[in-house]
Amino acid sequence: MPWTLMHRRNDGSFVIKRNGLPYHVTEGDPLFAKVAAAAEGVTLPDEPGPPVPTIAELAEAKRGEVHAEARQRRDLLAPNYPQHEIDTWDQQRREAVAYKADPLAEVPLLTAMATARGWGVADLVTRVLVKADAFAQAGGGILGAQQALEDQIEAVLSELATGGVNEALARSQLEAIDPSAPDQWV
Repeated sequence: MPWTLMHRRNDGSFVIKRNGLPYHVTEGDPLFAKVAAAAEGVTLPDEPGPPVPTIAELAEAKRGEVHAEARQRRDLLAPNYPQHEIDTWDQQRREAVAYKADPLAEVPLLTAMATARGWGVADLVTRVLVKADAFAQAGGGILGAQQALEDQIEAVLSELATGGVNEALARSQLEAIDPSAPDQWV
């Protein structure tokens, strides 16, 4: 036989070693009948599962989940604002703070915005500062929760490095960190 059986897959197909390389034999493959006949009555090893990630890979994947959840929550803070407006928020806040400190300060963006809306600059400054503070508070809560989750990941890695936990327990602790759990983001 120019091939050897390796295992039967869960879908009923086979994996053989052919010319030193794994080869997937499906029902439509001309070799399928020969491989199936050769496998008759033979106990084949189970299909190998996906590779088990290293602790470092698991921690990095968990960090990715944390960052994705934080990004999604942050994006929910301003769903009705176009990006070009969001891009001006830092400048709006800087100008509002400058105007609050000195009503004669140059505030070109806020002046143009207030004029276009038929508002006074002082009224717009008050509105910008209230919204900026509210956004900062909500965004700070999200950032703090993100950092707390990252701290949990680092604590597990630190315990593993110092021998406080074994790899199996560290893996279990990392897998238990659930960034999508609502209580993580209080």
